[in-house]
Amino acid sequence: MNSNASSRSGLRALLIALLVAVASHASSGTAAQAEQPKPPPSDASSRGGFQTQAVPIPRLPPVASKGDCEPRYRNGMVGSCINDKPCRGFGVREEDGSAQCICYIRRGGCNENERCSPEEGQCVADDESEFNREH
Repeated sequence: MNSNASSRSGLRALLIALLVAVASHASSGTAAQAEQPKPPPSDASSRGGFQTQAVPIPRLPPVASKGDCEPRYRNGMVGSCINDKPCRGFGVREEDGSAQCICYIRRGGCNENERCSPEEGQCVADDESEFNREH
């Protein structure tokens, strides 16, 4: 009977070990599933995306400055003279053939207290020194 008892006890131990292994595997699978990230929303509005679509700006050919009306900046640089008017920017040829003053995306050039900065790609305050600006 000893062999039968030891056989049953070994079988019980094996059965218990098997149940514990299955139970721990099942609980770890549920925890792993709970930690998986959610898929991203399918529409842009729920992600906080842009409401309007950007319109590309055409590449316009440059126009040379002509005349003596270029504005002088405080840093010693000068703007352009386009259509006999001071231009705080540079000249471009529009699609209709006319020359226009522009500073990158700002048509008409910069305001009187600004200058067109090639380093910044936009209008900046005219009192900003080219060399003393912090980046």
